[in-house]
Amino acid sequence: MKKTLATITLLAGAVGLYGQGNISWQDAGATFSISVFAQDPTSPTVVEQYGNTSVDTPAGTAGASAEGLTGSPNYGGIYLAGSGYTIGIYIDTTQAALAADLASGAPVQTSTFQTGANAGLWATSGLIAVDSTIPGGSSGTPVWIQLAAWANTGSAGAANSYGQAVADGYAAGYSVVSTTAIPLGAPPGTPPSLGGLGITDFSLASPIPEPSTIALGVIGASAFLMRLRRNK
Repeated sequence: MKKTLATITLLAGAVGLYGQGNISWQDAGATFSISVFAQDPTSPTVVEQYGNTSVDTPAGTAGASAEGLTGSPNYGGIYLAGSGYTIGIYIDTTQAALAADLASGAPVQTSTFQTGANAGLWATSGLIAVDSTIPGGSSGTPVWIQLAAWANTGSAGAANSYGQAVADGYAAGYSVVSTTAIPLGAPPGTPPSLGGLGITDFSLASPIPEPSTIALGVIGASAFLMRLRRNK
């Protein structure tokens, strides 16, 4: 009887382990390798730019001044590099839930960026695939995926999500949503990657002041000018 109970317990544990789904978000893989760019320093509030360059996988025709390329869009910024920037992967079973996660939820996993020749690539275990376990997601569950990146340091402290970064006024940006839902993998097999999902390079953009902030600034400037005129 004891042996039977022990066997059942072990089998239940195995089902729990292998029933959990996973996915790899390795950057610089055989079918997926993209870069993330900082905001354009000459036009920091321009909307995010999207599209792979000729050095990405799959290759695209977008341009990047950091690479001396031409094309549209033309990334005017530089590659994100180091621990001052964070990228997160957002995963959910519906596009609506994914949008809610991006706006106010937490990413499933985060990473900072590499430096030097590998700038623009995220640094999760270097270039080794990382299995990101999806809470509550069993193998075979179709999920939608989106990436987001943001500056994570500033006067407000460290930002731990895209939504928090935007709320704190940090430069931030996000990728397009995957073009299709992808079934989660089953350990210990090879997890699915982000290749073939239409996710491309993207850039950050500096936050645009709220209309109320702009209005207050105009009022303050007007009051200052009126005082100058009176003193003349």
